[in-house]
Amino acid sequence: MYPSLHDATECRDLPLDGIYTDTPESALLWSLFRLPPDCPYASHAIVLYQQFHHCCCAFEPEANTYYRCQRERLALQLETLLPLETATSSPLPQHRRQLHAYLTHYPLFCSLLLMGNEEQKKQNGWLWLLVRVYHAMGPDVYEAYLAFDRLRAAYPADVPFIELGMLTQGSQHALAQALTEHPYLAPLAPYVKRRHSHARRRPLYQAANVHTTTRVENAVLTATVKTTSDQDGNAGESWLTLSANQPLSDQAAKRQFAQQSSGMARAIGRANKALPASQAVLTPGECRVFLTLACPPLLDGEWLAIAKTERKYWLLFWLALLGHPCREIPLHNRRSKSQSEPPTLSLHYEFDTREGCNVVLQLPADLVKGTRPAAGDKRYYTQRPSWSLSLPWPLQSVFNLVLRDLPSSQRHGLPLAEALSISPTQYRQWLKAHIKAVQPQVPFHLSPTGLHQTFLHFAREQVPDTALALLTGKACVQSHYVNQEAAAASHQVRRCWQAFLAELGATEALNSSSETHVSVTWGMPSYHDQVGSALTLRQELLAPIFSAILQPLQQRPSPHALIDSRQRQVWSERVALYLHLRAAMTLALRPVNQPYPTLDHIAFKAGLLTVQDKRSHHHDERRVLVADPVLTRLLGLYHSWQQRALPLERLQEPVGLSVFDGQQWQPLERSTVQRLLETYVGDMVPGGFRHLSASLWLEANQSRPEGHFAQTDLNLLMNHFLRGQSPIGQYSLLSLTQAAAHQQQQLAPMVAKFAAYDRQAETALAWLLGTSVTGDRRGEEGRCVTG
Repeated sequence: MYPSLHDATECRDLPLDGIYTDTPESALLWSLFRLPPDCPYASHAIVLYQQFHHCCCAFEPEANTYYRCQRERLALQLETLLPLETATSSPLPQHRRQLHAYLTHYPLFCSLLLMGNEEQKKQNGWLWLLVRVYHAMGPDVYEAYLAFDRLRAAYPADVPFIELGMLTQGSQHALAQALTEHPYLAPLAPYVKRRHSHARRRPLYQAANVHTTTRVENAVLTATVKTTSDQDGNAGESWLTLSANQPLSDQAAKRQFAQQSSGMARAIGRANKALPASQAVLTPGECRVFLTLACPPLLDGEWLAIAKTERKYWLLFWLALLGHPCREIPLHNRRSKSQSEPPTLSLHYEFDTREGCNVVLQLPADLVKGTRPAAGDKRYYTQRPSWSLSLPWPLQSVFNLVLRDLPSSQRHGLPLAEALSISPTQYRQWLKAHIKAVQPQVPFHLSPTGLHQTFLHFAREQVPDTALALLTGKACVQSHYVNQEAAAASHQVRRCWQAFLAELGATEALNSSSETHVSVTWGMPSYHDQVGSALTLRQELLAPIFSAILQPLQQRPSPHALIDSRQRQVWSERVALYLHLRAAMTLALRPVNQPYPTLDHIAFKAGLLTVQDKRSHHHDERRVLVADPVLTRLLGLYHSWQQRALPLERLQEPVGLSVFDGQQWQPLERSTVQRLLETYVGDMVPGGFRHLSASLWLEANQSRPEGHFAQTDLNLLMNHFLRGQSPIGQYSLLSLTQAAAHQQQQLAPMVAKFAAYDRQAETALAWLLGTSVTGDRRGEEGRCVTG
């Protein structure tokens, strides 16, 4: 039985005081028995634990010498903890309420103390039954020991107990069967069977990442080394594969060519599905043709001309077209007298006095499980578990008519499909019947999926992926990083929906409906109502952070050539820390061990950097970053000073961004960044600046009146691409220079917030270099000239 198999059930740390202080084998004793540090009733508890330990050892003999020695040390440890005999000893507790402070965290301890009240003849049987429960469940399953205590307290005195031989020698299955057949002990049957874990270790070839490197290749064989790594980029196991290089026969060569051509065809087909003129979905014009032929009054808003039965089906159709199949979502009447809390995924509605109806779709917003700050840390934005979207036209109008036709008993607490009395099969049959009737009159293919995906395909590249993920309930990669107001996400969806309705030709009908206007939903701003990443630093903290770093640099010693080692360290650390924060928030740097590349991978003139991929430990896998001109100039100035101050033996190395720690120059690695943050700013999560980068970029590009959002630009910032779509990929249509120029234009409104602090950093660097800043210091044309 020892060491315990149940350590993973509880992750509490070993107590730092109490009976475990400076005690040998304290960690093992804690993991096995969970003795409270203060250990009340110690004179009784330790004796009971000694008896319990003796039964545990007798039930399962030791497997080897290690277990035997371990058990002997545990017995000696319990004997050491046994308190000295005192004249007065507290009596054992009689009821569970006397141990209310220990019941939840120390259930085994409480059950042993309460069992000590039994007579010696009965105590042996209950002790062995407790051993079997402990052997199966471990020391922390509260429900098992609660059931044990209740059954023991209510057990009749005249009822025979389980045979002792069954308790000491019976298998788990046999004991569970005997308990099931017992009239009073049946509830304990599930707790004497060990809970087996079915988690299997994945084979090497199914690891999170597998990296392949060819070591030897000749006419005879090819030797390949494959290395695995986890999701954080940490290297795992490696193995060698050998393959013979034999010429293919004609038949094998044809088969290989066929496989490659079919793979290329599938890849091209998947890429074509994402094009604006994809054949997988309908265009808004084609959807308009279908709606006009299937139901002429629909786009004109003449709802009373549609039969009541048909309105229910068209309501489900518009909800599916919006992007979320709401058939199984329950209805919730806000004016209902029932005080039950609605689920996260629900449809809230409220009738007004003007025969109208306000309907809100509440959806879950906690779609990803990422790193979170400490509880109560006010430096980061909040994260709501849900968000609400006021349904746009024509959904509220149709909802109003449909709900008013339903009985009041069906308008609250029931799923929408059940309230409408429409099953999924009936809806599919209805839609297929309309498609079959319209298909002979149109020159394009119609399908239920193509119709339902029309709006989502139209919104692609116009609405951020994070907003579409919130709408559809399917998380995307950038859900880990983007944090924005819930009202902003609702605005993005509704604005695109209005553009979609305009393409459908429903302009006249929606102009006469107040539910279509954007100002109705988000006219009042909502603060601290964010959805998305939980690790996004609040923007109002940037000013005090930058001021704390750069303000001391305003006092410059004179002359600069005579600054001592301590002053050089402070200046280097402060300037390097600001440049790192500035780069992390505008380049979306990943918090890897070495975030900055060497000079071989930096093009200062073009503003391009290629950095190591977080999932790779090989030099041949890179990701491209685009820096704005101001940041590029600051990095160049710092590098010039760094090269001037570096020792001679380091001048020949292509050093990237380094920092002087008082003794030598160290690369600006993750540990160094963490140290600088703790020294000059405070304890912060380095990866949080990548989260802030995505939010700042999205806010800046969404707020520009003339700006046009493109998801591809955000992907370029965050380095999130599908295979083959990277700017330095095999199928890129733009050169890196063109991509950099476009991205720098998109970065302009984002980096404008840092203009004042950039000037302070540039002035400090110019003083270190013995130069002065001339030209328009507010723009990007400033120059450093020799003073």
